[in-house]
Amino acid sequence: MRDLLEFFRIRLMDALSRLLQLAQVQVLIDVRCLLGGGFVLPHAQLRQEAVFHHVLAGQCRLQLPGRELQLQTGDFVLLPLGGEHALRSALPIRSATLRMQEPVMQTELALPLKTNVQVQSDASVELLCGRFRYAQGAGQLLTGWLPEVLHVNLGAVAPDSGLPVLLQWLRAEAQGASRPGAHAVIDGLGQALLALALRAAPQSPLPAGLLPLLGDARLAASMRAVL
Repeated sequence: MRDLLEFFRIRLMDALSRLLQLAQVQVLIDVRCLLGGGFVLPHAQLRQEAVFHHVLAGQCRLQLPGRELQLQTGDFVLLPLGGEHALRSALPIRSATLRMQEPVMQTELALPLKTNVQVQSDASVELLCGRFRYAQGAGQLLTGWLPEVLHVNLGAVAPDSGLPVLLQWLRAEAQGASRPGAHAVIDGLGQALLALALRAAPQSPLPAGLLPLLGDARLAASMRAVL
């Protein structure tokens, strides 16, 4: 009976959920960033891990080899292959109004905080930064068929998804003292955040690949069968 229930549960599961399950995706939210003035946060290339940033409030720039993205409140950006990049202040540091301010890490909270401001009102951007690990095979299928940089504004494409409640819960867990199960809750909410971003992505212009197929209602049954 248990095997039969599991069979029907998998048959009824949507293709994106099934692929995330097969890929054994494990989301890890590493740090909350609260930054103002001039800053540069370099990120080295990762191996078999994807990296993502979500802008909770404010704006900044994401510098990639050969191009740059302007990020604002609600933006979620995912680098499926964990590519080298840097986060920079929204205005160039050479601007007369900015000076370089090195951030420090505060580790006494449930989620470490990287900041270079004394009070939150001085920050020009608040970010959640994390990564996800994946298994060989299905995980490489997922990351290999995603665009090199997935950039969606969740506030615009997923306004009725419960995102504000999710982010409010994430903030409450992250900003408080570490409680039993805090990391499990934070990473679990990060898993939901990733799923919302992948769900919303087909509403944005994307190159041909797996993600648009997962969001195509006409092909949903076929995609589930393939998976």
